[in-house]
Amino acid sequence: PTRRSSDLLVAEKKREEEAAKKAVEEEKEAIRKGMEELKKFYKDAGWEKAEAALDKIYALDPNYDVFENYGSACNVFHSGAWSVMSDDFVEVYAFYGYLKREAYNETISTPSDWLAYMKKGIPEAIEAWLKDADTIIKDLEAKGGAK
Repeated sequence: PTRRSSDLLVAEKKREEEAAKKAVEEEKEAIRKGMEELKKFYKDAGWEKAEAALDKIYALDPNYDVFENYGSACNVFHSGAWSVMSDDFVEVYAFYGYLKREAYNETISTPSDWLAYMKKGIPEAIEAWLKDADTIIKDLEAKGGAK
């Protein structure tokens, strides 16, 4: 190759790298904005009540395993949602990357796909968890907490 074609190849490679870097930054910014939207969505769906119920169960019995026994708890407090509510961008972005690579039966290739996925079923999951938590709390209170 000539000097000129070599310079053109180097310049093209640099443009591609800059475009890829810009795309990642735009994706990260969309995820950050999505986190804010999700936090509001989760709160509106009753997240704080759901978390308060979890806290009450653990106050009554610190060793109670809600996640082993109640799918409703798992559906609300999964690591993706917990990371959003904890403002843990590094974990949220890692979860987004995981979903892009291995999204079960979903097609997640953009931040908007991720956002839709993260909203799916949350209000119903919180409602189901609150019913289960109410039963757990009543049972634990009836027997005086952990024994």
